[in-house]
Amino acid sequence: MFTRFALLSLPGIAVFAPGANGAGLPQTTVEYSADRIMETEAGTFEGKVHAAKDKERSETNMRNMQRVMIRR
Repeated sequence: MFTRFALLSLPGIAVFAPGANGAGLPQTTVEYSADRIMETEAGTFEGKVHAAKDKERSETNMRNMQRVMIRR
């Protein structure tokens, strides 16, 4: 049953996947930095965002762990 579902779903995924890859946030035209605070049921996550044209650095602190993500 699962195999049949997977085989029937595969063409649909192939059709819609390329469109999802091209859609995104608009390109940043100015440099900025901001504080980010997200409140969820799991807890509060705090961090900073630094952005410039074609670059972004995101720092997030949660439960005494720091995560840094750099995109170029």
